[in-house]
Parts: sequence; structure tokens; C-alpha cells
Amino acid sequence: MTTDYSARNNEMLVAVQSGETYQVVADRYGITGERVRQIVTKRGYKPGRALEDPIAVLKAIRDPATRYIAHVTKPLGLMTYQVERCIEELGLRVAVTRLFKWRIAVHQRVMRQKQLEYSRQYMRARWQTEAGKEYARQYEAANRECLREYRRNWTRRRRLAARQATA
Repeated sequence: MTTDYSARNNEMLVAVQSGETYQVVADRYGITGERVRQIVTKRGYKPGRALEDPIAVLKAIRDPATRYIAHVTKPLGLMTYQVERCIEELGLRVAVTRLFKWRIAVHQRVMRQKQLEYSRQYMRARWQTEAGKEYARQYEAANRECLREYRRNWTRRRRLAARQATA
């Protein structure tokens, strides 16, 4: 007695992709929910949290502090690919990319201004003992922040260029 598992497994995959839980499908076929998960995963199904609310993604993108996809994914508890897929499905990939690039540029300009202001204050007050030390600490902190931001952006630009080269 041979059973055609291929057709059954395909039916399970379709059922899970349409939104049925592993347990509902398992009860229908008389197997465990874990076995259903194994079968559909072997057939290429990638489980993940469904993106029911693209409005939440758009609200997160509209936040002025959002400069990267990571700023959207963390508060929503989503994976990067889910947010990117949502943006793509809404047809906003180019617009969001431009928005983020603009926000990054503005942020970098602001950070450079802060660094310049701290350096001016440092030069004015460097001969004053306590004030000079405080300004020196602020100056060094601003320099470290600018350097960190530059390194982050450089890495992101490199990754983006690699992604665009493969696409």
C-alpha cells in the first residue's frame, strides 16, 4: 500500500500559506502540528509574522527620527525583509529610499554643525580650567558620535551598493 504524500504535502503547503494554522491542518490529516511545520518548511515555506497592517509601517516611516529600515523594524517587531516587501508592495521603494537618504544627509549636517559648535566653544574656553575640561569632553563625545555615524553610513552605503549590484 503506497500513499501519494506529494499531493498531500502540496495541499498542506497551500493550506498553511492561505493562513491556516499548523494544528488545523494537522487535525485534518491526522498528524502532529510539528510534522506539518516540518513538511511545509521542507517545501520552501518561510514562516514569519504576517504583515497585516502596512499603515503601521507607514507611520513608522513618517517619524522624523527614522533614517534606516532598522528604525522601522524594531518597534514593530518585524523582520527587515517584511518591511522591505511591504514598502515594495505599496510601490514606495524609491520614495522611501530618497526620504531616508535625505534624512541621513540632514542628520549628518546637524552632527557636523554640533561638532563645529563644540570645537568653537572648546577653543574659546580651553584656557579656563573646569569649563575647558567640560567643553573638551563634549568635543570628544561629538567627535566620537560623528565618527560612529560616518562608519555606520559607510557600511550601509556599501551594503546598499552590493544589493543594487546584485538586483
